[in-house]
Amino acid sequence: MNFCIILFLELSKFQPGAGAEWLSLLVARTYEATYEATYEATYEATYEATYEATYEATYEATYFIDFAVRRTYFLPRGH
Repeated sequence: MNFCIILFLELSKFQPGAGAEWLSLLVARTYEATYEATYEATYEATYEATYEATYEATYEATYFIDFAVRRTYFLPRGH
């Protein structure tokens, strides 16, 4: 970060406003990178957890219902 401050000061000496422009680009790119990384990690974790939980619950419920229906209606009476 000290390097950024030194570069900002050096650029400001030679061309007024250039340091501010460079600094604003740095902040914007840092924000974008942080936002994208956070968003992607959060989205992926949420999606995977939700999908896995929903799929597993649905599959298990369907399997047990199917088993109960087959057991009830397709076995001969008296068994």
